[in-house]
Order: sequence, then structure tokens, then C-alpha cells
Amino acid sequence: MTRRMKVAEVLRTHGLPATQLPTSKNAGREMATAMKSFCTSPEAFVLLLSVDHVALGTNLTAASHVVLVHPLNAESLSSAVAYEKQALARVRRVGQAEGKIHVWRFVTRQTIEEEMHKLHISHCSAAAGA
Repeated sequence: MTRRMKVAEVLRTHGLPATQLPTSKNAGREMATAMKSFCTSPEAFVLLLSVDHVALGTNLTAASHVVLVHPLNAESLSSAVAYEKQALARVRRVGQAEGKIHVWRFVTRQTIEEEMHKLHISHCSAAAGA
């Protein structure tokens, strides 16, 4: 079971409806249906997606909260940070639904996730200072 499936299961257990975007590159119609549901349905509360699969080209301006469940392990540190920034840029756009965007990040202490998160932050800080 993938992390997204586990997160969806927990959300549903607590009465929070969740829509999952497919990760298959050939699931264009399924993705379009899920996105339309998330953007237009009052029942659509949570959209689960994999940053490395669907961040590019996805318009998420209907979202007001972004929850990053785990740090992205990409082919390079620069790529991982770029994927996350790209995903956040899909939410923070002209035409955004309303108000502030809240970004939540889960990091498990004393694990490789914490080390990866620290690397991401130091990479962003170094890039900002350059």
C-alpha cells in the first residue's frame, strides 16, 4: 500500500473525503475528472497527489492548504527542491481561490526524512544567498 493510499484511508476514517490523482502517465482523462471534482465539488475536501508525478502542468489554485507528507527523494537534491517549489507554484497563482496558502510539512524526527529535510532547507538557503 502506498503512502497516498494510507493517507486517504486515514482521512476517510475521520470523515474527510479525499480524491487521489493517478500517477500513471497515461491517465489523462482520469486526472482531468479528479481535478474537476476537486475544483468544483463542495464535497471534495482533500486532493492527494504525488509531487514528482503530477506537479507539472497541474493547476491547484482551488487549494488553500498544502501538506507535504514526506520529503521528495529525486535524482538530485536540486531536482527534489525544484519539484516541491513547482508544486507550490501550482497553488500560489493569480486567480487563486481566496486568502492565504498554508503549507504543512510532516517530518519524522530522527529518521532519514529529517536529514533529507535539512538538506532541502540548506540547499534552498544556499540558492537564495547566491
